[in-house]
Amino acid sequence: MSRIADRSIDLAINGIEGFWPEPPQWFSFSSILEAEICPLRWSLKRATYPNLWEGKGYPDSPNIATLAGNIVHESLDIIIRAFIDNGCTNTGVPEAVEILRSLGGYSAIILRVTDKKIEQLEDNPRCRSRLEYFRRELTLRNAEIRQQIQSLLSRSIISTGIGHLYSRERTRESESQTTTHLPLTDGSYPEKPLRSTRLQMIGRADLVTISGRDVHIVDYKTGASSHHHSEQLRMYALIWSRHDNLDPFRPYVTRLTVSYPNVDVEVDVPTADELDNLEIQTIARIEDLVDLLAEEPPQASPSEEKCSFCPVRHLCDPYWHSFTMDASSEGFSDLRGQVIGQSGPRSWKLRLASGDDVLLRISNETAQYELGTWLRILAAVVSPGSDSSPSIASLVATSEVYVERQYDGS
Repeated sequence: MSRIADRSIDLAINGIEGFWPEPPQWFSFSSILEAEICPLRWSLKRATYPNLWEGKGYPDSPNIATLAGNIVHESLDIIIRAFIDNGCTNTGVPEAVEILRSLGGYSAIILRVTDKKIEQLEDNPRCRSRLEYFRRELTLRNAEIRQQIQSLLSRSIISTGIGHLYSRERTRESESQTTTHLPLTDGSYPEKPLRSTRLQMIGRADLVTISGRDVHIVDYKTGASSHHHSEQLRMYALIWSRHDNLDPFRPYVTRLTVSYPNVDVEVDVPTADELDNLEIQTIARIEDLVDLLAEEPPQASPSEEKCSFCPVRHLCDPYWHSFTMDASSEGFSDLRGQVIGQSGPRSWKLRLASGDDVLLRISNETAQYELGTWLRILAAVVSPGSDSSPSIASLVATSEVYVERQYDGS
């Protein structure tokens, strides 16, 4: 891959054209982590691909766990806003039951949010053929999603006050990252935007509750515990203390909580000195990242651990040339192979870069591959072969196949 004057990307995949993004003006905590893990991944994800779709960046390929987590978050947001709007602060009182009933109950909320998430994927070229798969798998997780919502909600501390006005008049950040500066008095503020020009950072706190001089930030997490979750909350505390619209009456966060479905974890709030040090470190991190992301092309940091779930690994030449991918292990695997023949309407013979032969089984007869072309296959299900038969790589609902434009012999 190379970068030229018009910022086009020389991609090895047939039918995909892209243009590099400019280094960002704003960073979120997650974008800092992602760019530090691999600058090339960050850039490939945020490049523009006008021949693929009109959306921003490279089309995402979400997994079921991520979609389920998003449904939990959005359902919580709907319920908490309804509680705040109706002056309800206790999830266990009869008023809470009536509010939930007016929303249609947990199942109806989850169904509406699920439908919305599926609809948002309709224009995504990587997801169009898998919409029913997503709907089916998410339906199977409805009970788990409902349980997580109920558990997280039961431990949420909700306060009314001016927060209900914020809920009703909420205006999300525009593309320019501006925010609505409403007066923050006592109350709870769901999905509170955070922004610091001084730091070049933005964020969105799941729930901010203010009481007097106390500021409590809660972040909901549906996945496994990670030290990054505590780091993220400490970063939110920093942004709050350097916020563009700093409240001199409440300059510091006083409590930080990571809320998992089964437990709340309290995070140590940074002291003023710790915030000063964190600011210095954060500004230095961002300056380094801006330089890295301006390189032509950005550096790749391939490793099996980092790359295994990368959503743009099929575009990344260093990934495919850094590892020996074979079909000796059973289970999901990425494979790169050259088409050496056709075994049937839905079967193709491949020779991997490792020299092993593999039989690729596809789900339909519409895909046709020319002899000699190289394929990059994501998440095929591999059944190892024997001395007398080759390994079999089967495409499933989550698999993807990309044809290389050319093979340079490396």
